Amino acid sequence: VHELFRKAGEQWEHVDLTELTHTPRAIDVMVGYEWRDARSQQIALVSEDGHVHELYMAAGQGWQHVDISAITGAAPATNMLTGYAWDSGHSKQIAYVGRDSHIHELFVEAGKAWTHVDLTALSQAPVTPVTSLVGYAWSAGNSKQVTYVDNDGNVRELWMPRHSDWQATNLSSIVRSAVPVRF
Repeated sequence: VHELFRKAGEQWEHVDLTELTHTPRAIDVMVGYEWRDARSQQIALVSEDGHVHELYMAAGQGWQHVDISAITGAAPATNMLTGYAWDSGHSKQIAYVGRDSHIHELFVEAGKAWTHVDLTALSQAPVTPVTSLVGYAWSAGNSKQVTYVDNDGNVRELWMPRHSDWQATNLSSIVRSAVPVRF
C-alpha cells in the first residue's frame, strides 16, 4: 500500500505504508475514509490470509496498523469490502463479504474496542453470492446501510437505524412491485 500526498504549497510526497507499518501484503482490495470523531484517516484492506487490516493516522501522529480480524476473531474475508464513518453512531465500520458468503461488519465506537458481527445472520438475510458491495451512513435517516448485489442481480440492503436492530430488504422486489407513476 502506497500513499501519495501533498501538503499545501509543497511538493508531492510518497510513502510505502506497507513497509512503514509492517502490514502484511494486501490482495487487490482496499477502501479509505475519514473518521471525524478521532480526527483520523483510515485505509482498510484484506491481506492474503483473509484478515481485515486497518492502517490509520490520527491528526499529528504517524501511521499505525491493526489486524482487526485477529483482535475480533472475525471470519475470513474475500476480496470485497467497504468502509465508512457513521457520525451519529460515533463509530467507524468495515463491512465485507466473508468466505462463508455472509456479510460481516467490524465496527468500533469512539473510545471502545473493535467488534465483529455477522450482518447476514443478524438481519436474517438470505445467504447468496455477492457481486458488489457498498456501505454508507445516512444522516437524514439516522442509520447505516450496507447495500449489495446478489448473484441473481437483486439489489439488497442491510440497514440499522440508530438504537435498533439490523434489517434486510430486497430493494429490487420493492421497485418491481411499485405502481408506476403517471404524469
